[in-house]
Amino acid sequence: MGDILSNDGKLKHRDVFEEKNLSLADYFLLLGVFSAIPPEWKLLKNGDDVNQTDKTVSDDDVKDITCMSSKSIYSALVKRVQIPNNISNILDWKNIYQLPGRVTLDTRTQAFQYKILNRILYTNGISYKMKLIPSPLCTFCGDHEESLEHLLVKCVYTKEFCSATTSWLNNHKLDEITNLFGCVNNNLDSNLLNHIIILRKYTIYICRNKNIKPSLTLLKAKTKQIRKLELFIAKKNKEEALQYRKWQEMLL
Repeated sequence: MGDILSNDGKLKHRDVFEEKNLSLADYFLLLGVFSAIPPEWKLLKNGDDVNQTDKTVSDDDVKDITCMSSKSIYSALVKRVQIPNNISNILDWKNIYQLPGRVTLDTRTQAFQYKILNRILYTNGISYKMKLIPSPLCTFCGDHEESLEHLLVKCVYTKEFCSATTSWLNNHKLDEITNLFGCVNNNLDSNLLNHIIILRKYTIYICRNKNIKPSLTLLKAKTKQIRKLELFIAKKNKEEALQYRKWQEMLL
């Protein structure tokens, strides 16, 4: 565990794993492994004395399984599940899930980001496993399996597209985690940036479905469309001031 945990028992920063050529997808797998490590095991790394008895199961749960109903067995298994409290220190999931509803009035944009967060956005990798298509390779580059992370942040054509939008976003260079989840800082001034981050991913996915390469021109057109929609909704709800503040620095 010393290879993945820091001295304070937290998962090491992603930069440490990136130096070892660990992909973003592998890092998320490590997050899952980390969340499954019992808190007592994390204490063992620091040489602390811990009670080796499994306290996740009470004596009441130890019964003859042949005399238990399926509901009782399920309840006993659920009690074994432990979620470490410090997992939120790695990624602020509460704010990550609140962000789409905070940064845009467009429900389609919100729904798209929630599909990413819940990993229900279909890619060639998933469709291939379901035997719906003959190949799992990326629609754009055709060299790597099209996972969610590859399509939205890793593909060479995605990187070119993101680089082209950097100057348009006032030279905001975003890392892979931010590209996937946004800038979680509860700052109203970040609402437009976070909205554009989602629209950029939306443009990538729409272009993937149409088998064309994403471009800044397409992103600008989509952003202009959404801006008109949001200002219309805001006017209807008599909340124009907030939306005008959000969009005032965006030149299209």
